[in-house]
Order: sequence, then C-alpha cells, then structure tokens
Amino acid sequence: MFEDAPEATKLPAKKREQLSSIPYVDATYVDELQRMLDLYASLHTLENSMRRLIEKELANRLGADWWEKAANAPLKKKHADRLEKERTKKWLPARSGLGPLYSLDWSDLISIMRRYEDVFIPIIGDVNFLHRFSDLGLLRHVIAHNGFVDDPKDYDRVNLALHDWTKQIGQKA
Repeated sequence: MFEDAPEATKLPAKKREQLSSIPYVDATYVDELQRMLDLYASLHTLENSMRRLIEKELANRLGADWWEKAANAPLKKKHADRLEKERTKKWLPARSGLGPLYSLDWSDLISIMRRYEDVFIPIIGDVNFLHRFSDLGLLRHVIAHNGFVDDPKDYDRVNLALHDWTKQIGQKA
C-alpha cells in the first residue's frame, strides 16, 4: 500500500523491538508508526516554516514589538494561558522560549497571515494560496494527536503542500 519509509527515518531494529514489546503493540502497529514518522516530519517542518516566515515578516513590518501589535486579544490570551501551563506544569516541555507563535495553533497561523495579507501577498502571491493549508490543518490534527493516516492520498496531500510551500515561498526566503 505504501512505499517503505526513507532510510533516514527508519526506526533502528532495537527500537522496533522495544516498541513491539509494549503491551497491546505489535509489529503491524510499529510498521504504521514507521510510516507516520515521515509524515510528521513534513508537517512539523511546514508548520514551523510558517511560524518563522510570520515572525520575520511581521518583525520587519511592525518592529520588535510585532507580537503586541499583531496579536488580537484571543491570541494573546491563548499564548498567556499556555505560558501559565508551562509555569505550573514544569515537567512539560516549554515552547515559550521559541516565541509566541509556538503557543498558537495551525489555524491561528493562517488567520494571522490573512489578517496581514498586505505583508504576505508579496511573498505568497495570492491570499487564496493559504486555503490549501487551512484544509491541511484537519489532517495535521490527526497526526499531531497520535492518530494514524491510512489513505495514501493523505500522504500525497501533505507532501504536495510542502512542495507547494517551498516552491511558492522558497525563492523569497
């Protein structure tokens, strides 16, 4: 059904054996996990490329305090709530040191780019380009919340989105 995972993302034999020994986990599950690694890497890269673009362009346009100027009240609240969670639950990995965009969700990133389309149109060419990424957000939720994707077309969809983003944005980065 799917091609084998690229060598770079293959789980080492020792790790496959370790995972297969966990209760209710078998080799089939580990095979599915193997396929998800490549998909996760693509989405992780795409999402963080979007964050870096937003931060760079809004800082250039609005200045060092771009977050205070660009974020609306709900985004600031979401960011503050997630910072508070990090402060009180110290065992959780902190994202706050990476910047406020790392506290936001995929859909929030899209909404910021749409709200500041005058900043991003010179880079993306057309605000409608973002539509494909809004749709991809639903698939991203499945992957980010440890689900499995079983339709090969969904793998194609993610890889095509990454390709399109790179082609559209890449020459201007």
